[in-house]
Amino acid sequence: MRQIASLGVALACVLGCSAEIDLGANRACGVGRLACGDAAARVCVDPRNDPRHCGACGVACGAERACARGASCPTGACGGRCIGTRWEDRTVTVGRESIGFFAFDLDRDGRTDIVTVDQVDATFHVFWGTPDASLDAPEVWPVGRIGGQIAWGDFDEDGLVDVVAPVQSRGAPRATHLAVMRGQPDRQPLEITLSPESGNPLELAALDADGDGHLDVLTRRQDDGCLLLRRGDGRGHLAAGRCVASLRSGVDNVRALVALTVEGRPALVVQNPYDYELLRFGDGGALTSRAPFLTDVQNPWGLSAVDLDGDGVTELMPHLRSTADDAYELGAYRLQGSTTASLGCVTPATPGTRIGTVTDFDADGMLDIVAFRAVAGAPWEMHLLLRR
Repeated sequence: MRQIASLGVALACVLGCSAEIDLGANRACGVGRLACGDAAARVCVDPRNDPRHCGACGVACGAERACARGASCPTGACGGRCIGTRWEDRTVTVGRESIGFFAFDLDRDGRTDIVTVDQVDATFHVFWGTPDASLDAPEVWPVGRIGGQIAWGDFDEDGLVDVVAPVQSRGAPRATHLAVMRGQPDRQPLEITLSPESGNPLELAALDADGDGHLDVLTRRQDDGCLLLRRGDGRGHLAAGRCVASLRSGVDNVRALVALTVEGRPALVVQNPYDYELLRFGDGGALTSRAPFLTDVQNPWGLSAVDLDGDGVTELMPHLRSTADDAYELGAYRLQGSTTASLGCVTPATPGTRIGTVTDFDADGMLDIVAFRAVAGAPWEMHLLLRR
């Protein structure tokens, strides 16, 4: 097993020091910055990423350490998140063919929850976020057979998180409906309403594509490659769909749709088996542009969208195959307008597992990985790799 400790600083993305400007005795620092030093030689620092004043004046990180979000990192940082030197692998069984793993705050208690999509068992496993990141006693909800992808948001605008997913009929795994699963108070199971949909939809994303202030759903029909826009009305209903773009048809020719905001406008990343594409939308949900995206990424497997530095702007973390030891890795890219810039860091996972998603499940400022291992004819394994 390749250990992070052996990688050292070579695989860490160490943030540069913030500019320390001599303020003299009377000038004030800007918002979010601190004046450190004595009255005769004060300097203005950003305590979120200054290794000499990490979190507070005079708190130094020391040699071969960096500062991310005001915390000292043993091996540097990746876009404002600590990488850590090792991981704690917490392993649990989930459902049969648990082919979807998602991390979001389902009950809106301020902690990240993990939801698995168990295709054969037609269930969700819901692991509620706890202070100790426990995976004990998950709730198992019957939701119908889902092909691995879900999207979430407040579709009926009642303050609770809702989920949308394509539901397959019995027999051959072919989706015939979209399920709108309305959030319920007190962690009760979701209330499910089915809406018929043709063309075998699978990948989907939730975003306000038409700019009317209500969440919509974009989904790809596998039969013809149509990217279908179903507009939301803010009451949990989805209008009949219309095709806004043509994507690749076929079961495995698209792997994921990831919603973004690019330059203040709704956008969608289409992850294909070997490349990515960025689609941007204008008024009424009309497609305004499409172009290759993340063009330097090789051997992609998946894609996670994470706010790494806490500035409200999403960074992208491609899941990469590493053929050397059957491991998977994470790259990191920051949006710059409609283009991306690599943050230069790579975060490896456990060999033999595949990355499901990336999150900070234990809220310690370090990147955690939700990975999985397929088990033939039996419940699959979920591996929560907590960075330490």
